[in-house]
Amino acid sequence: MRGLSQSGLKAFSVIWSGQLVSSVGSALTAFGLGIWVYQNTGSVTSFGAVMLVAMLPKIAAFLVAGMVVDHYHPRWVMIVSDTCAAFGTLVLAALVARNSLELWHVYLLVAFTATCNAFYLPANGSMTAQMVPKKDLQRANGMAQLTQAASELAPPVLGSLIMSRWGLTWIIVVDVASFIFASLTQIAVGLPRGKLADPTENERNVRLGDFMEGWRFLSMRRGLMGLSLVMTYTEFTIGAAAVLFTPLVLSRASVTTLGVLLTAAGLATLAGAVLATLWAGPKRRVFGVMGFNIAAGAGLVLAGATTRPLVMGVGVMIGVFFLQLVGASNRTIWQCKIPVALRGRVISVVLMLAFISEALAYSLSGALADRVFEPLFARGGSIVALLGPWIGTGAGRGIGALLSFLGLTAMVLSAGALLDSRVRYLDREIPDALRDSAPSGPASGREAVAECKRS
Repeated sequence: MRGLSQSGLKAFSVIWSGQLVSSVGSALTAFGLGIWVYQNTGSVTSFGAVMLVAMLPKIAAFLVAGMVVDHYHPRWVMIVSDTCAAFGTLVLAALVARNSLELWHVYLLVAFTATCNAFYLPANGSMTAQMVPKKDLQRANGMAQLTQAASELAPPVLGSLIMSRWGLTWIIVVDVASFIFASLTQIAVGLPRGKLADPTENERNVRLGDFMEGWRFLSMRRGLMGLSLVMTYTEFTIGAAAVLFTPLVLSRASVTTLGVLLTAAGLATLAGAVLATLWAGPKRRVFGVMGFNIAAGAGLVLAGATTRPLVMGVGVMIGVFFLQLVGASNRTIWQCKIPVALRGRVISVVLMLAFISEALAYSLSGALADRVFEPLFARGGSIVALLGPWIGTGAGRGIGALLSFLGLTAMVLSAGALLDSRVRYLDREIPDALRDSAPSGPASGREAVAECKRS
């Protein structure tokens, strides 16, 4: 049977459908494992440790993942990463079937899967730029945002239903089935011919020091570095908002109200991802990233500054909606500007910074709210006279002030970035590494590296 063309938006869409299903399956397993850990230990510390174990190995693996993606064909890296992750899921299934799953098994398997994911993510970004023509990249990246939205929305609904009726075993069955479907989509498009995307330049051994080439490419281009810093802080804000929103709402409303607002925020996320998929994006993408980021920050300011739960929900809906457009435009900039020979390493650097920022947000935001902002905005607090009339006082107002502060600083940072001419004119000053008509980038890796040295 003859496969589809291995490039173009149609072929990408076939592979994307497998990624969508597989991502939901993996998210269901992660959700189910979290519930299993809490039900079997009763420990919030053990539950939180699962999240930490899912993040730290991934950050470390990015040091190597980008070099592997630049050395081998990114689709092969994705296939191998998916296969290894599926092996981990099968091991989990065997342990559950024998009723011998223990906490240390969960930690080990989560760390293993996270490591696989560290290779998958830069490979996916590189594959998208390789397969999809530049004119369709924004839509393709909107589809990637849609995958992320689905993997966040599905677990609380489907995962809760499956766990309550059939248990962890059937969640694992769904995950394995999703992997099989993703594999079939890869086969339908046709497996890549040869292990390397560009053997003229990449036929060499992978060395640990090569990771620094990605950092040097980034640090030598002030416009891209400015964009990276803004997005790194945006990831911190997103992580902190995820921690703060639940206690913020519960300080003024019931659990039922919280559930309604979270559902509404999920639908807004989905709507933003759908728009990013349908829209080709702004012509000046850097203006799109910063403008949408300012709008998202304004939503967080609104959510934190009010004492009305409905307005809190509206603010967060505004934030998550515009963040989908930020994500799609941001991905497109990086894919267009990074030469093919360095794409995996530069994307890995950017991803590593984002995950470090997110980990710091999870670690620090709760302590900042409880130990700094809540005391300041308690009745009689030292800052009540100045900001109390705007933010309010009492329980939860320190959390709201912190959320508003994060949104405001994101707005100021995004607007300030546009005042830097290197960021503002990034689209002009840094030439695109992708051609307008072909999805494969520069003619060879040698040309890409030569361009890096010239610029």
